[in-house]
Amino acid sequence: MKNAVKVRAKLTDLELRSFVVVLCKKNEESENYEFASILNDISSNFETINEIVKPIKRVRTIKTEKPENE
Repeated sequence: MKNAVKVRAKLTDLELRSFVVVLCKKNEESENYEFASILNDISSNFETINEIVKPIKRVRTIKTEKPENE
């Protein structure tokens, strides 16, 4: 879900979490309890899911050869 939203809009983690909560409440109002339950599970486990999805940032150093004559 986060990857699909990232393509269309740049949302912070807090905004995405709020969006999931709003979707959950709207689905409860329209009596779509199955989907609301799934969204509720996503919002309650958001931090765990988010840690798995975050890419690991790597910093690479450029190796340069030192001249031996110096």
